[in-house]
Amino acid sequence: MTVWPVLIVNADDYGMHHDINRGVRYCVENGLVNSVSVAVNGQAFDKEEAAALLQLKKRYPDLSIGVHLMLTEGRPLTASPTSWPGDIFPLHVFNLAGKLIQGRIRPDDVRFEWEEQVSKLVSYGIRPDHLDGHQHVHLIPGLWRIARSIALKYHVPRIRTSYHSVIRALFTGDPGAVLFQILALLRHAQVPNAIRTLGVLSSCRFTVQSVLADVIASADKKKKIEIMVHPAFLTENLQKTFGYWKASFEKEIFELEILRKIVAPHRVSSDKDLRTAYKSFPFLVRCYVPIRNSLCPFGLLEKLVPEKGNIVSCGEGYGIFQVKLRAGSAYRTITSVENDPRRCKVLRSLSARHDFSVIEEDAVNYLRNTTEKFECVSFIDVLYQISYARQNALMSLTFDRLDKSGTVLIKETCRSFRLRYMAAYLEECAVNSFMSMKPSFRYSYRTLNQWKSLLEKIGFAKIAFFRTPREKCNNFSWILLAEKASQASLRTQKSAISRIENHAEDIRLSTLEKFAASVGRRLEVKLS
Repeated sequence: MTVWPVLIVNADDYGMHHDINRGVRYCVENGLVNSVSVAVNGQAFDKEEAAALLQLKKRYPDLSIGVHLMLTEGRPLTASPTSWPGDIFPLHVFNLAGKLIQGRIRPDDVRFEWEEQVSKLVSYGIRPDHLDGHQHVHLIPGLWRIARSIALKYHVPRIRTSYHSVIRALFTGDPGAVLFQILALLRHAQVPNAIRTLGVLSSCRFTVQSVLADVIASADKKKKIEIMVHPAFLTENLQKTFGYWKASFEKEIFELEILRKIVAPHRVSSDKDLRTAYKSFPFLVRCYVPIRNSLCPFGLLEKLVPEKGNIVSCGEGYGIFQVKLRAGSAYRTITSVENDPRRCKVLRSLSARHDFSVIEEDAVNYLRNTTEKFECVSFIDVLYQISYARQNALMSLTFDRLDKSGTVLIKETCRSFRLRYMAAYLEECAVNSFMSMKPSFRYSYRTLNQWKSLLEKIGFAKIAFFRTPREKCNNFSWILLAEKASQASLRTQKSAISRIENHAEDIRLSTLEKFAASVGRRLEVKLS
């Protein structure tokens, strides 16, 4: 289990549904989360699920387990005809707050219910070490005092304040989010050594981009921070039961895998080793390489590439990325595709020592003609130099040549109306004009939304994107990572996949369409 010293990644809602439980357990076992909050009154939490959670705790002693205090979903564990008639909780925090104001829910009933939820978890042999609330109900005036008193009674050391940033809430343009963060700030001030909670302003739709800047800042200051996530394996049953959440579910797992790679220690060689690799090259190359290396986060990009399998790097002509890829893992089969003869000469000089092959060919022609399958194809600051039509062709060919769960890695400056983009464009014109000794003014930059639309249209199932961290110049650049559809992305029951494999005759057309899309094909039905 990967334990991040200053980062608590907490998976909420364990016990709400069996597919949520499976997703959370997967994340724990793969080092994506190190904290779990249990909805003790959930339909999918019983003695067996508690035993499974205990086994996880034994395997991963650093795993934090707490209680997800419930008042808005599920059935209460205590009877109260006054506060929750019909043994049903209100379905939203605003309904709950309204009933509290009207006196239709009594604080004593809330106390008894929450104490029963904590006691039930303790009865299964799990001692909670944190408390938080579903839809942050524990922050409501009158309920906050109850939650803190329960934490003291059961010796729970941590209680979530749900505070991220009032300023960030203002930028959302949602008055409700602003009021929520003001209330959370008041609670944050009342808790000694309270830690901020990221993800509360994008609840159920966690992305790396929404937290990355804060994660890096907290790591630099060695200050603890919490990220709230809601991972799950998406099935038809889960969508039917909790579709109104409008949650990302399985995509959050993909985003968490990327976040884990970003915060992991660098595996690659030092800058000194890089200088050694290029010490016999011409003076201009030796000058260019350290500048390029300082401006582009090759170490971060290397961590986003699979550690095993066939990897293709298109266009990173002077070999810096290829050297980093080999330094990061000896189990990669690396191919560098470059159509510039001068750069190919540099690449061939490096290839023998760093064990990668060089193909002097246009990337479109190479991907069109090869029959190999790849785990990853990367394009680092090169796509803007070719036309939009060739970009489209290149992405389609990449999709066809990727393995069933392969990824495409793109780092590009994205078009925008911001001054930073304008400065980056002028800088690119100056640099490329100098390098090619002729004026260069036309580049095919896309907006971030255009890149996302293109990748989705081609068929990539999971797409993550984030601003390049720690930029050292004006580059308005983004990193995009898109994964080809795999079995998990079919959004159907596992039994349906088994029936396809066993040649069953009663398969839905919608399931067959999803299966065809997942392997990069299109379903056509012909009657004869």
